[in-house]
Amino acid sequence: MATTGIYNGTYFRLFHNGTAFADSTECTLNITAEMRETSSKDIVGGWRAVEPGQKAFTASTSVLVRTTGQNGKFAVDKLIAGTVFDLVMGNDVTGDWELAGQAYLSSVSITATNKENVTGEFQFEGTGALTSALTA
Repeated sequence: MATTGIYNGTYFRLFHNGTAFADSTECTLNITAEMRETSSKDIVGGWRAVEPGQKAFTASTSVLVRTTGQNGKFAVDKLIAGTVFDLVMGNDVTGDWELAGQAYLSSVSITATNKENVTGEFQFEGTGALTSALTA
């Protein structure tokens, strides 16, 4: 059954090929549209006019690095290989909203602080269109 009210961030995750990134603590998806200026001498009042141009998306996830699963070594190996990811941001609940598109890993950052968990940050850059739909 579809979620009602406000989505719970605990369940809204970043997935690749149907599997959530292991031990994710946070994920973000940004969508942008470049604006092209359409101002001319015919526009009065001194205001700038724009129209949307190319759109783009980026995504990121923060994880606790683990020895197995879609995590540290997995991400580094995929970045080195130049593998395209089939990303979905959502919660796998039928009828709920999800965003989907293909993206490449653009950076992997691993942080190891003394006496703390090893953490990772994976940054993705979209290639092609992003879709917005309800989970079937």
